[in-house]
Amino acid sequence: MTITRRTAIALPFVAAAGGAGAQGWTPDRPVRIVVPFAPGGSTDVSARLVGQAMSARLGRPVVVENRAGATSTIGTAEVARAAPDGQTLLVATSPFVITQFAFASLPYDPERDFRAVGQMTSAPMMVGVRADLPVQSFAELLALARARPGTLSYASVGEGSLTHVATELLLQRAGVEMLHVPYRGSGPAMIDLAGGRVDVMLTAEIELLPQVQGGRARLLAVATLGRIARYPDLPAVAEVLPGYRAEFWAGLIVPAGTPDAAVSRLNTVLNEVLVMPDIAARLNELGAIPTPNTPAAFTQLLQAERQQWADAVRRSGIRVG
Repeated sequence: MTITRRTAIALPFVAAAGGAGAQGWTPDRPVRIVVPFAPGGSTDVSARLVGQAMSARLGRPVVVENRAGATSTIGTAEVARAAPDGQTLLVATSPFVITQFAFASLPYDPERDFRAVGQMTSAPMMVGVRADLPVQSFAELLALARARPGTLSYASVGEGSLTHVATELLLQRAGVEMLHVPYRGSGPAMIDLAGGRVDVMLTAEIELLPQVQGGRARLLAVATLGRIARYPDLPAVAEVLPGYRAEFWAGLIVPAGTPDAAVSRLNTVLNEVLVMPDIAARLNELGAIPTPNTPAAFTQLLQAERQQWADAVRRSGIRVG
């Protein structure tokens, strides 16, 4: 396994941070990591992989618990109510910030009731289309959408999901309209994209790649600010829509009031795990890039995501619940 460039860059940081953070706070009972989604998805698998490796370093079992439902808000609310002792963590992903704007109300305040531990992974989103759609590039897709306003369809994994909000932001930036077709999960959406019953989907590489390899879909662009190394010939969306980016990310957060010593130790252990070659290799197989950073850096990411998706939700009028 070749460690990704982003992970390699982080190695000196992890080594420097490990000395102070590896001492001090220690959990006195099993640590819970709450995944606010059903078992078996890439977020759940990643959390179990990382949690198991963290257990050896913390000297206590790390137990992953699934609390799915209501676009991740059920599991998130449970962690918000937990004792701020560093022993209950939440895997936060994009819905953690999107629901703040898409839901009429939440049983917690995403900004007040939590603090960041660190990012685990990131993965760029990609624009895929059904294989027989008569376009060969992202620019041609937008031209077709302008020529047929509201007739092309795009799939999402549900109202208020990242795939929904990110596509709406893309359409807003491009000034085009498409029909939204929400699905209950990526599986049914991929089946209909491959079957030609829906035209477009903006989602993760790991979801699209089997359909592309089978000749049932095509990749048109990656939703990053620049091209990526493993797809050098695939244009970035930002080449047509400057400044546009959308990615899947996951990280660990804890209830507000969790002591600094606990956050520091958890961050150090998380970062040490993410640069382990076997962990990095398995995460890459899941389509995720290990992304070790600091609590402050993850906090900045959360703030940037809030700004971007708040605007997209407001402009598109998305409302859930």
